[in-house]
Amino acid sequence: VRKRPSASAGLRYKVLALPPKFPLSTRSSERAEPSMAYSLRGKPSVPRPIKAGILPLRTDEMGRTANFITREDHPIWDKKD
Repeated sequence: VRKRPSASAGLRYKVLALPPKFPLSTRSSERAEPSMAYSLRGKPSVPRPIKAGILPLRTDEMGRTANFITREDHPIWDKKD
């Protein structure tokens, strides 16, 4: 067995609950489709923008989750739930 550094070392994740068929924009009536994956990106002008991944489901009757994966020192960990 060879020991190798892991790129995922030091990463943490946070989960945000979303309602079923959540709106994709405040400017339109378009809604998320359960079978589609989505990637949300924060403002590029922010020093450390954040990304959220939303995986597809067969149905999202119970809602879906957005998953944030960041390094331990990211400001998101200072936010309260």
